[in-house]
This record gives sequence, C-alpha cells and structure tokens, in this order.
Amino acid sequence: MLTNGETTTPSRTSSHLPSLQLPTFDGALEQWESFHDQFKSMVINNRNLSQVDKMQYLCSALKGEAKAAIMYLPITDANFEIAWKIIHSRYANKRRLINAHLNALFTLPYLSTESPKEMRALRDRLNGAIQALKILERPVDSWSDVLVYIGVQRSDPASRKAWELTLGNATDFPTYQEYDAFLESRIGALDFITPLKSETPMKPKLLSAHVASSATITCPVCKGDHLLYKCTKFLAQSPADRYNFIKSQRRCINCFSVKHSAPQCLNQHQCQDCHQRHHTLLHFPSKNLKPQNGQEAPAASSAANEISSHLVTRPVTHTSVLLSTARVHLYSTSGKPIRTRALLDQGSAATLITNVCADNLTPCASPVLTTRNR
Repeated sequence: MLTNGETTTPSRTSSHLPSLQLPTFDGALEQWESFHDQFKSMVINNRNLSQVDKMQYLCSALKGEAKAAIMYLPITDANFEIAWKIIHSRYANKRRLINAHLNALFTLPYLSTESPKEMRALRDRLNGAIQALKILERPVDSWSDVLVYIGVQRSDPASRKAWELTLGNATDFPTYQEYDAFLESRIGALDFITPLKSETPMKPKLLSAHVASSATITCPVCKGDHLLYKCTKFLAQSPADRYNFIKSQRRCINCFSVKHSAPQCLNQHQCQDCHQRHHTLLHFPSKNLKPQNGQEAPAASSAANEISSHLVTRPVTHTSVLLSTARVHLYSTSGKPIRTRALLDQGSAATLITNVCADNLTPCASPVLTTRNR
C-alpha cells in the first residue's frame, strides 16, 4: 500500500519493515535506470493500485524537467499509460544514456589533496559509471587501459607517485582491476593514518588580525583616527615641543609606543639625521631652545656630547685595512706602454704616483705646495 508518497509491503510475519520512500527523478540521465527500476517495482507492478493512483504517484515522483513533460496531462486512469510512455521514450534512450555515463566518466574531478574522503568519492563515481555502461551492454572490459589512465590522472600527486612506486619496473600496462585494488588499499591506509580533524579543518582563528583591523586608532594630539606621526598638528610643532609632548605622555622616543621606553624598544629604526636611538621627528640642532622641565632632548649637541664621552672612555684600537691593487698599463708621452701596479683607495683625497713611475712616464711635471697630515 502507498500512502503520502510512500509504499509498504504487506507484512507476512510479525515484524514490521520501515516504509520505503518513493523515488524521485529530475531528468538527470545517469539516474534514469535507478528511478525506472524502483518506480516500476513499487508502483507499476503494484496490483493494489489503480491507474489514477499510479498517475498521482508518477506526478509526485517527477521533478523539474521531467515533471514539465507531463504537467499538462490531467490525472486520470487513461493518462497514466500516456504519461509513462512520454517519460520512458524521452529518457530510456540508449544512446543518450551512454553519452551521459561517458560524460560522467570523462569529467571526474581532479584531486589536489591526499584525502581519503575525496579519493573514495572518486572511486565510487568511477565504478558507478563503469557499471552503468556494462548494464547498457558496452564493452567496458576492453577499456581497461583508458579507465586506468583516467583514474590515475584524476588522483592527487601523492597517490600518483604511490601508484608508480607500486608498479616498479613493470613493462605491461596494469589492468583496471589492479588499479581499483590499489585505490581500495590506499583509501583504507589513509583512513587509518589521517586524523579526523584533517577531513574537516576548523576555521582558523585570526585573533591578532581581527584585533588589528578592528582596533580604533586615536591620535593623542588631535583625537583623530590616524597615527601620531601622521598628525598634521603634531608635525607643525617644533622638534622641542614634539619631544616634550612625547615625554609627557610617557611614550618611547624611538617608536612613540606607550607600552615601553626607549631602552626596551625593539624597533631597529634610528634617527635619519644623527643615527641615534630616537625618532627623526624629535631631532633638532643644538642652537634650538632646550626642552622644558630641564629634560634632556635627543638633539645633535647632546648626541655629540655622548659620542665624545664614549670616545674618552673607550680604548682606542688600531685596525689594519687591506686595500686592493690592480695591474694596469700606462702610456708615456711617446706612446710606450708601461706595466705597473695601482693601489685602489676609494677614500683617498689625492692621487699619488712614485718618482720612478713619473720618470718613466716623463710627464710635464710642475711643483705643487701641499701639506700632509700625520
């Protein structure tokens, strides 16, 4: 008996089986054979149903494109045979069914990751298309080479490598049965070694990125939504006023942070003018007025004092500098080439030549009065 889209088989024992759901069909050709056999067994061959009942069940089972084919037929006893012939003639087309299953075979998705779930789905779809073509009496057993090639090409890189290692030095092309056995074995191995969480990765928590993007930036000078060093009001102040403001805010004079002082600052940037450990915006020459409250500013004068004090206390060490040389050819006034060695010193303020080399070149020399620092 069928009720509310379901069918039940009269119980011959004291046990009761669960009701069977009426199959549906939306016009997908690769699903036609399954729908045809189920609907025929549950509805058409059911002697307890009248033709109008069968027509009602057919209308409720069809969806989309398939239902549109018979939607203009009234639900009557006579129209069931007509409706079933329309659906059967449209979808029980062997050539179209073969094309549909071949299309499913050649459009299998390419796997990019080593996932047992995706590999199992690939194997099921591959075997499903093969079995459907066998039912349609296609010579699938003679397509072994093509089927193996399709399956290998759709597998992920790690599985393709494992397949080649399995073949070793074999020269004969493997059969599809061998490849299917390899897939079954590999899926079982991946199920065993792959954690469950790798199949359903959790959404990454971007806590730091979220805080950075959602935090409100407030300028301590003008209360605007920008960083301090971009504030036009702050930039319009003198270096001394900027320095006094930073110190009053207990900020780092190197990066303007309120979380640490200059000695603890990890920022590697230095003043672009004097290369000391303070922000370039806080640099001012010694002729400027000193900061208020008797605070020492990172000016050039104080920096110079610090340098001189370091020079006094730091022991002087003499280091040797190696300069490169090169063999060159010089030409005298007569055009004669003279091979000599030149000393390359990029820091030299003068160009010097030995007396011997000068005599060989016989240039027109003239005395020059100069001094030499020791």
